[in-house]
Amino acid sequence: MNDEASSFYFAQVRCSVSPEDPIEPRNFDGITDMSVKSIRTYPPDGFCLRFGEPLIVRGFAWSGHANVVFVVLSADGCRTWLSADLEPLHDRFAWRRFKFKLKLLREGPVVLAARAADHLGHTQPTGPAPGNPAGYCNNAVHRVRGTILCRLI
Repeated sequence: MNDEASSFYFAQVRCSVSPEDPIEPRNFDGITDMSVKSIRTYPPDGFCLRFGEPLIVRGFAWSGHANVVFVVLSADGCRTWLSADLEPLHDRFAWRRFKFKLKLLREGPVVLAARAADHLGHTQPTGPAPGNPAGYCNNAVHRVRGTILCRLI
């Protein structure tokens, strides 16, 4: 980084620490890339759907390492995964829109999770994601909760 670029606020390496905290050099690494990530944009958190109606899930996926090659969706607590449809890649590191049509076979609460992977094998963690002291770089699987309402008789 040249002197001019390093003077910009967001190019500075910084970390919030108290005066009595020991300095950990690893906590001061700058962010140099973006981990693979997906986010579901529809349905909203707290959605309700009648039993038997198809559930459309939409979102975006991206990676700072390589092209996103697949997105999978889970509706059972990340135990099983089904492939979503990806729109064509428009540019090397462009966000890719994904869509999934699902018919849930049970009533009650449901938790949806979307997970992306790039062609180098980087995938989103299903548990807590590593990050930095400021909370950036969290690429954990995004979850949304909803309810499948009872069948009409």
